[in-house]
Amino acid sequence: MADLNLRLLRYFAAVGAERHIGRAAQRLFITQPALSKQIHRLEDELGVRLVKRVGRGIDLTEAGQALLDVVPALLDHADEVLETVVRTGNGRHGRVRLGFVPGATALASDLLRDVGHHLPDLDMESCRVGWVEPGLSLLRDEVDLCLLRPPIDEAGLSTHRVLSEPRVAGFHADHPLAGATELRIAQLRDEPVIDTSFQRDYWAVDPRPDGTVPRRGPRADSVEDMLAIVAAGQAMCITSASIASMFPGPAVSFVPISDIAPTEVHLAWRTGDLSPAAARVVHLVVGGGHSRADRCSAAAVTASSTVASSS
Repeated sequence: MADLNLRLLRYFAAVGAERHIGRAAQRLFITQPALSKQIHRLEDELGVRLVKRVGRGIDLTEAGQALLDVVPALLDHADEVLETVVRTGNGRHGRVRLGFVPGATALASDLLRDVGHHLPDLDMESCRVGWVEPGLSLLRDEVDLCLLRPPIDEAGLSTHRVLSEPRVAGFHADHPLAGATELRIAQLRDEPVIDTSFQRDYWAVDPRPDGTVPRRGPRADSVEDMLAIVAAGQAMCITSASIASMFPGPAVSFVPISDIAPTEVHLAWRTGDLSPAAARVVHLVVGGGHSRADRCSAAAVTASSTVASSS
């Protein structure tokens, strides 16, 4: 089977449309002898005659007409393929897999809306990654980008901060501190805090600012496990305002902690291993930082207000 040359097919399409070598040559901005030579070349490659003489003009053979019937669709498809290749190469077309940790759902939705508005040809997929070692989803190439909470083992990863929000204390609804509007970390000295399976010292605030070590409660391997333990009154937890706002309910009350550093969410990716499409998403996030930071700050304030009002 002959390999079809797109340039020769375009020449043939012009000849078929004009039914005249001279007019087709003018249309293609080449000389008549050069066009005739290219048509003969196409016939040689296919092994059939495509054009025949009719008086002083030309017409298509049966094979030529059969080719002309399909050439427009072939050329259109080739143009679409080439456009897709170019758009993929410059990041305006392609698939990007976005992972996000628990509590970053709203932020992931915000990013998906931004990409849909500014880069509508990208195919964005999103999935929640595990609470334990979420950065592994990037290193294992399960996602291209991921919304993670520091502290992050940044070996092999690059990050950009997209959100800062308060950390809050979660109590069983009948706990004496559940009705407070705000707490200081020292007030939690005697409270057993859930022992998370990931970032355990960070979420327990261990050591505390005064150097003391918190009491450890039962271990939790997921947000759902953590909230179930708190609801059962077995321990309190320290979590983010956004997670607290995602799980409102009468069994658990959340109170902002005023004197510890806020928690952050970073967009992370594999260093030196960004597809053009993923690179454009990163550029959108970094380049649109001011407007997105405003929305993130507003979201954090809303989450904090919701936490306080539910206490």
